[in-house]
Amino acid sequence: METLTEDERQPEYWSIGVLRFNDLTIQRFSDLTIPVMSAYVIVEIDVIDPVEYEEYKKQAAATVHKYGGKYIVRGGKTEVLEGDWQPKRIVILRFDSIDRAKEWLHCEEYRDPRKLRHKTAKTNMLVVEGFDDETISPTKHAK
Repeated sequence: METLTEDERQPEYWSIGVLRFNDLTIQRFSDLTIPVMSAYVIVEIDVIDPVEYEEYKKQAAATVHKYGGKYIVRGGKTEVLEGDWQPKRIVILRFDSIDRAKEWLHCEEYRDPRKLRHKTAKTNMLVVEGFDDETISPTKHAK
């Protein structure tokens, strides 16, 4: 731990890695890391109208990206390793948080594409909190 200079004590310098113990001393911890928790939306899809579903995919992609989502899996080959689950199509989206994933799902921009998905496919969807290998190091964010 090191004592910060007077300039570093200014509020604009403070970050999650700066801790104030009393009015005179501010200490910086360089060994603290905070895990990044993402959210994954997992969708099992049985397409019943392939032509219209292609239109849904085009419309949905822009809304996913607008809300910070990223396609991790988008209909690739599947192989059952255990059990009798036989999904026809799987999509996995990654968002920064469960709240952000829900904001995307219920946003105005996704309302019409969502209706189109319901019309063109049978789906099961869930969101799960994930643990990424990434961490935030406060010293990386300190000025």
